[in-house]
Amino acid sequence: MHHTPKEDLDLFWVQPVNPDAQGWASADTDCNFSGLWWTRRPDKDQTVNLYALWYNNSKPFVEQGGTPVPRGNFATLGGRTVGNYDDWLYDSEVALQLGTIYRDQPLTAGMATVSGGRHFNNLPMNPTAWLCYDYASGSNRFREGASNTFQQLFPFGHYYLGWVDLVGRQNIHDLNQQVYLYPADWITLTLQHHNFWLASAGDALYFASGQPGRLSRNASAGSYVGDEYDIILNFHLGPRTDLLTGWSKLYGGDFLRNTGKVSDSSLTYLQMSFKF
Repeated sequence: MHHTPKEDLDLFWVQPVNPDAQGWASADTDCNFSGLWWTRRPDKDQTVNLYALWYNNSKPFVEQGGTPVPRGNFATLGGRTVGNYDDWLYDSEVALQLGTIYRDQPLTAGMATVSGGRHFNNLPMNPTAWLCYDYASGSNRFREGASNTFQQLFPFGHYYLGWVDLVGRQNIHDLNQQVYLYPADWITLTLQHHNFWLASAGDALYFASGQPGRLSRNASAGSYVGDEYDIILNFHLGPRTDLLTGWSKLYGGDFLRNTGKVSDSSLTYLQMSFKF
């Protein structure tokens, strides 16, 4: 790591360590993740990132009903810019992936996100509103021939694509709106609406974990996944304690209705965290 007031340069190389219930855990030497991450801060309200990531996993794995396949060997090249101009907010990112995936199939894929927002500091509850569009490419056919399905690597899950966690950043369009409200200094209320549809109807709907969830091989189920509504309420009770609760509902569209018995999904939760 090399950090200065205006710039940061971080290089890393990691191997995952999987828990072993029978003994000491050890690193998985068949899987390697490395990269270079550069950050530039022209001023206190603007940040620019450029990154190059490399992922290699030669260890075969078996999915339910599948056969052992190599996970892949590919690079992810991308950049992001985020900033605040007189309470007008922006956040955009693009990334390109090149390499091989699955059974040494060529991989060419990409993602993009564009967000614009406004902080209304003169209104009650100090609201911030965002309008965002997320895109991740998909293949014409599920794991057949060259792949165009973006690989989301190690995702942050529901932080970006809804708290039900049924939609990952692979083969997806997401037009979403978000509002952040502060009824008190120690309370944050977040409201979100996501509108999902597949980038390619012949590819799968991928869960937040990256695993394929629903599929229409002949692309006859349509591409509209559905709408999701999220309400998240966080109480910052003290320097070490937070109470988080929320409700989420996904109303399934044509694709979910045509690929399974269950098309709607809901989530209600209560979580307390204590930092020490």
